[in-house]
Amino acid sequence: MAAVFASQKAVFFMAKLDKPDLESLRALLEEETITSVIDSIYPLDELGAALERMESGHQRGKIVLTV
Repeated sequence: MAAVFASQKAVFFMAKLDKPDLESLRALLEEETITSVIDSIYPLDELGAALERMESGHQRGKIVLTV
């Protein structure tokens, strides 16, 4: 329903955790056929802030923790 009002097309992709599927996913990312949307990046010691951001419901992509 939201696609009627949006200018971008959204496609959901579920990858299995096996090597062939992960290689296919990598190829799609490298070819820029799909893109990942990252909202914010937090170092591991700011896990609390990352969780607060996630729980706020305002993120527009994935929240990444760096180790």
